[in-house]
Amino acid sequence: MKKITLLCMLLIGAAVLLSAQAQAPGFSNTVHASFGQPPAEKNPKIRFFGFTDYFTGNITVGKLIFAGDIAWRLQPSSRGIKTEFIDTNVNVVIQPMKELDIGLGTNLNWTVGPGPSSGPRWSAYNRAYYGGINTDNGISFSGDPDYPLGGFRVINHYAQKAFAVRYTYEKFLEAGFSLPVLHDVNNFNAGLGIKGNINDKFSIGFAYNGPFNAGENYLYLGASTTAVKGFTIGAYWNMRTDTSTTVKDGAQTIGAVLDFEVKGFRIKPEGAITFRSDTDWAPAGYLSVDAYMSFTKEILGGINASLGIGSDLVKNDPGNTQKAGARLDIAPYVVWNINKKHVFSAGVHLTPVWWRNGYSSFGWEIPVAWKVKF
Repeated sequence: MKKITLLCMLLIGAAVLLSAQAQAPGFSNTVHASFGQPPAEKNPKIRFFGFTDYFTGNITVGKLIFAGDIAWRLQPSSRGIKTEFIDTNVNVVIQPMKELDIGLGTNLNWTVGPGPSSGPRWSAYNRAYYGGINTDNGISFSGDPDYPLGGFRVINHYAQKAFAVRYTYEKFLEAGFSLPVLHDVNNFNAGLGIKGNINDKFSIGFAYNGPFNAGENYLYLGASTTAVKGFTIGAYWNMRTDTSTTVKDGAQTIGAVLDFEVKGFRIKPEGAITFRSDTDWAPAGYLSVDAYMSFTKEILGGINASLGIGSDLVKNDPGNTQKAGARLDIAPYVVWNINKKHVFSAGVHLTPVWWRNGYSSFGWEIPVAWKVKF
């Protein structure tokens, strides 16, 4: 009983703390369960992946916004049932005046333009980021060096885990500054962002994150427009600089997103290509589309699909037998808005993987999720 009480206290405490920008006001709880064969294993076996509970909250008290989320998983293991906390986020934002926000948090998510899609988290129709093969610093998505190597992170925000300040002038201008590291004066990093809007039809944003000297610097430039009737169009460029003059570990990513409707179908294609500063490696890229339509007022169905093509070592090396590798995700789904408080979703994920060593595998998953808003 004491453990249950303690868990409830943790939930309530974390529920009032998620991204004030990313989450709608109020509370929600999502229970997710699935079974299948994981795609990122060479010899996968059918298994139950367990239950995941995802609790979010966003409340305003006077001029303070408290937001947060907590996710934990129950899954079978050789020793019975294993419980693990996956992620916990905390944000506090104060608005001393209408145009000014002061924030301190772990996922403020103050963005200035478009980027690769993901989410909604722990639904049965979550989208694979960067075609399911996203990497950072050359580390494989699955931890296996034979798995396809994808693109670098797209940093389209100037404040994530940070202390940050932003000023917004009506709908025309947003400018902000953040300090991600507060405890180490020898590891200075900062974020800068600016975003402009013209007549609610065109926006352009710029962000910088880094130490203002040689090191891991990120530059972002993105724009979107609704000037073409029925279309939302976005494009972005993101660069990570080399961390030193002797190491070629940087990259540049160019991407685009689109959103339009055709005969009742909402279609959202997107794609990106990443060029590494190390020219011994070919580019990586992905293409993705999410298409759905409403069958009734409460039920919609759709399919999202993505293809990620990995980097290939193109250096003239006769002993190199590695290939680029690729991953395909095909995921039909259905969403049932039972009422204003309850949403049920279910789907099927089919994921063939072509590994860099020439091996191929096939993963699949059947997920279901139930979200309650209150």
